[in-house]
Amino acid sequence: MSIVNRGLVPLSKMNGYVDDRLAFGLTLPEYVPTDQIGLNVSRLQQLTRLGGLGHFRVSSQAGDRTTYQAEITGMDASGSATAGMKVAKQEAALSSAQVDADKASSEAIDFSEYRWGAGHVIVNLTEMTDKIIGEGASLRNPRPWSKLLDKALRKGVSSAAEKQLMGDVSGWSKTWLGLLVVYSVWPQSNPHFTVGDFIAGVAMQDGICQLLPTLSMAFKGTSPKERRLSLVPAYQVDRLAVVEGMTRALKLIKPIGQHQAASSDDIF
Repeated sequence: MSIVNRGLVPLSKMNGYVDDRLAFGLTLPEYVPTDQIGLNVSRLQQLTRLGGLGHFRVSSQAGDRTTYQAEITGMDASGSATAGMKVAKQEAALSSAQVDADKASSEAIDFSEYRWGAGHVIVNLTEMTDKIIGEGASLRNPRPWSKLLDKALRKGVSSAAEKQLMGDVSGWSKTWLGLLVVYSVWPQSNPHFTVGDFIAGVAMQDGICQLLPTLSMAFKGTSPKERRLSLVPAYQVDRLAVVEGMTRALKLIKPIGQHQAASSDDIF
């Protein structure tokens, strides 16, 4: 069974869901009204795909919590340390992200544009619960949970995408990026070199950088559909910029009413 990508899916129907692209195991306390909190599955899948993540997993755990410690501000007459009003705050993250890659498979793929990572976001339920209590909200209210879960998931997706797009870069991809940079700088020493020459040269070199991986992987029997399209070889900063912009502007989780939830026919 697969999810039809439309509507907000209640978390009560998402927990334990697994397919070839998404594994959702966000286990919330039983008092949380998960039927009133909705996940935009299509948007989540779109973001993870843009981020180079072929599979994405969401889970939760009882993690660290924010700590406060009074700082020493002086000494008394007896030489003992005195704590003043200044307090050091060490804030715990609402989520953490990691990207798991099959090293053998990655080494077998010459170009990083064809490498798809497996992202994993872990939501920190301890810190989330503390924040809701600290704000004086009810733990049975879906709105504070929706707000913090959305913040945690968006941050996690962004972090996982950065790790994949900027971290898993093959040697071949780095080489072609280096050649593109050299070609962009070297001809400027020519006094007859014009801006038009520069633009045309960079476009041609970038075209080669785009064409070579496709031809090379096609020769190995890999479909071009498996390639992540990007204007920049190696470090795909354009895709990362899109992910960053979308995760800042668009919500993934919202509180929902019964009339807003996707029906069971739409979900599975």
